[in-house]
Amino acid sequence: MLYAVPAALYPGPSAEDKNCPMSAPRSSTSAAVPSASPAPAFLQGGGEVGALMRAHDWRSSSLGQPSLWPAPLQTALGVILNTGHPMYVWWGRELLCFYNDAYRQSIGPERHPGSLGRPGREVREAIWDIIGPQIDQVMSGGGATWHENALLPITRNGRREELQWTYSCSPIVDPASPTGVAGVLMVCAETTARGSDGAVNGIIVEGVDVTSRTLSDAERRDSEEQLRLATEAAEVGLWDVDVESDRLFWPPRVKAMFGISADRAVSMRDDFYPCLHPDDRDRVSEAFAAALDPRRRALYDVEYRTIGKEDGVIRWVAAKGRGVYEGDRCRRVIGTAIDITPRKAAEAELQILNERLEQRVSEILAEKQAAEAHMRQAQKLEALGQLTGGVAHDFNNLLMIIKGGLSLLRRPQVEAERRHKVLSSMEQAVDRGATLSRQLLAFARRQPLRAESVDLRLHIEGMRELLDRSLRGDVQVRTEFEPCLWPVEIDPAQLELVILNLCVNARDAMPNGGVITIEAKNRSAMPHAGATGEFVALSVADPGTGMSPEVLEHVFEPFYTTKEIGKGSGLGLPQVHGFAQQSGGSVRIESKVGEGTKVTLLLPRAQSAAVPVSAALLPQSAARGAESMGSVLLVEDDNEVAALVSEMLRELGYRITRAASAQAALGALANDREIDIVLSDVMMPGEKNGLDLAAEVTRRRPNLKVVLTTGYAGGAISSVDKDMQVHVLRKPYDIRTLELALRAVRGR
Repeated sequence: MLYAVPAALYPGPSAEDKNCPMSAPRSSTSAAVPSASPAPAFLQGGGEVGALMRAHDWRSSSLGQPSLWPAPLQTALGVILNTGHPMYVWWGRELLCFYNDAYRQSIGPERHPGSLGRPGREVREAIWDIIGPQIDQVMSGGGATWHENALLPITRNGRREELQWTYSCSPIVDPASPTGVAGVLMVCAETTARGSDGAVNGIIVEGVDVTSRTLSDAERRDSEEQLRLATEAAEVGLWDVDVESDRLFWPPRVKAMFGISADRAVSMRDDFYPCLHPDDRDRVSEAFAAALDPRRRALYDVEYRTIGKEDGVIRWVAAKGRGVYEGDRCRRVIGTAIDITPRKAAEAELQILNERLEQRVSEILAEKQAAEAHMRQAQKLEALGQLTGGVAHDFNNLLMIIKGGLSLLRRPQVEAERRHKVLSSMEQAVDRGATLSRQLLAFARRQPLRAESVDLRLHIEGMRELLDRSLRGDVQVRTEFEPCLWPVEIDPAQLELVILNLCVNARDAMPNGGVITIEAKNRSAMPHAGATGEFVALSVADPGTGMSPEVLEHVFEPFYTTKEIGKGSGLGLPQVHGFAQQSGGSVRIESKVGEGTKVTLLLPRAQSAAVPVSAALLPQSAARGAESMGSVLLVEDDNEVAALVSEMLRELGYRITRAASAQAALGALANDREIDIVLSDVMMPGEKNGLDLAAEVTRRRPNLKVVLTTGYAGGAISSVDKDMQVHVLRKPYDIRTLELALRAVRGR
């Protein structure tokens, strides 16, 4: 990346360029190759390099169309293509190379356009041991780097040259990258010293080994003359210090570096040290003393500022030299000096430019981040609108079924068969509403999991009636369970919702009917899921329409749905994902368009035996006996709900005492009234809720059974003490579910 010579326009692809994305043969016009699509704004301008990038068909490259390139890359390329300063961009994991016209003019035909768009290690292999660690530091989040007068080799025009560069490596920030850095922006300037013919000049201080013997006068004169001629040609000033006499030899060129007239005599004491900048004086003195020390005999190599003795101008000087010794005594110090004021000015300007560019890039990325924040907020509002619209639509349909059905049932002329159909439709609407409510609560994580050991075979087989009601007649469910299937530690109610969601999705994916396969197998150590241990792999598969890769990327996102409005809330699969994670497992989806879909959940193995399957899932009837079922204290603040539940309890043979609050219920229990079961809502007005009531009832009457009913209890249910004789019944419920719950708490 750090090469510098003027170069002719690239005449055509060389053998090295044949693998370059932009090496298509071209005429004298760079844009002769037609572009696949109009170039985006950030590729406009940029001279020959910009034309090459616009002309190239990027669709087959790893980056794809420029309009789809990451915003930080677009910003960086827009900056470098529209500036006259040499700049370079390394992008992505491969460190793909991009540079501008100002840099192209410095690298020669050997490197252009063969470097454009290719991995950095390939195109800069010769110097990768130097620049590779610098780039790695920036890419790994280690911050920007700065390098002055770095010596880097280049093979150009058939010969190797040693060039000096000052450059910076700055991070191109991208929040999507693991380290927060997706590329490197390099701003550079060549600082190589050159002769009058343009050739690179090495700086030679001594022509012979002056440290091993004493020079004769003739040898010294010859050496000085050779050095004088070389330094004159390279605009380098020779200096010579007689240590013993403090005599200082400065030619006019060196005197000018200290703001001293050419005809004035000079000395170290009166001119050299007084003209040094105060901030550099100690450092220069230490370096000169090290060159005089016979034990160290160090190279005198410093850069310092001077303050002109006659004009007061501040200049920068780069000086090198060595001591000339007789035995252990240093007699002279001979060296060279170069006025590097223009170079330092260029470096300062470069640093300012780099800081401005970093600030500009940061500012651009900060409009961008603000825009993304606004966009995310807009997306949230859109998602909320989609959710509320879809849910409102679904609930209105359900309410329509119930309200319309009730109006029909009030008409005396409706015959029994039609009345039965209406009641069946109303029951299904209530079931759908309850399912949607559970989905919303599960997604909001307001409904805690009540994990217990569950036998999947018995539990899923017990859902047959529910699945038959929810699926069409042309859709069949087939189950395949491994023998000796392990029990799993999950919330059985949430499992029912998951199975129902997946089966309904499978039904919708098979418009012409088909077979849904529910399968369960024991599995140990699932490395693909990032989990270890013992699990049961529960899968639901269908041979339906399948999903595209684009859809698969979003299926677990809340409110995302490909169904029509009113056909789905977009909460089914997110609820499945949340259930799997909250249960300590995971979920994955395999799907291909036209070949179907398979959703697999990994559910953790339970360490204890499965509890008996809920009686509510058993198909057989639990008929009520002729004897009295006992007395129930009904605690419900809603008068209409209380009236309906009272009718259901009377139908089941229970005597009823009603209280509207927890305090009233405790008052009813205070006089030792005969009560067999307390049936209480969780959410009630007043200081105590249903949970508080259950705790107090258990304290006062340890043998008294409590059933809590809830439509939404937040995290409250999770705090129920397992030692309390409490059963939870979720609203809405029918008389059959109420009967089984009351029988269960009484052990019948």
